[in-house]
Amino acid sequence: MKQTFRWLLISVVACALCSVATYRITYQSAFHSGQAFMIHEPLKVMVNGVEVHTLMSDQYNALQGTLEAAGQTNAIELFRQYRCAYGVDSSSADLGETLAILKSLRAGQEQPAIYDLEQRLSRYAGLLCNSYGGLYPGNRAGVKLDTLAQTRDYFAQYPHPEWGTASGTQINEVLRLASEQPGK
Repeated sequence: MKQTFRWLLISVVACALCSVATYRITYQSAFHSGQAFMIHEPLKVMVNGVEVHTLMSDQYNALQGTLEAAGQTNAIELFRQYRCAYGVDSSSADLGETLAILKSLRAGQEQPAIYDLEQRLSRYAGLLCNSYGGLYPGNRAGVKLDTLAQTRDYFAQYPHPEWGTASGTQINEVLRLASEQPGK
């Protein structure tokens, strides 16, 4: 019981930290987009004052460079607005879900909190699988899939038959594709 509660708290804190990181990235980008002369700066992800290169930030910067070289500044701004809108929408939804989970835990309702976290876990696994399939093989190499394998193992231990088996099939397919990459 205590381990489950600790696991739930760790998951909620991890979700909150990811939401804060998303907020910071989105806020900084929206702030820069409102500057005079529409200066387009590369997206920089900073953690403890150190720039971190992620697949998303590197691909965003490559897209921005290509659009700037082609003189497509309107497309850059539209894409920035799309990225910021996506960040706002997903952060808002994540905040609502995190608050509901925390309220359940504070009220001593552990089972609804576990169920909500499991739904999030399943949703994020599905998003990862769908997005992974759209990546170029070279970009797939940089994706860390250890948490996806852990998610598969978690749902093998704590299944939800009412959700079907599609997510397990997707997860196994992504892990299979990753194992076939050269150098793995």
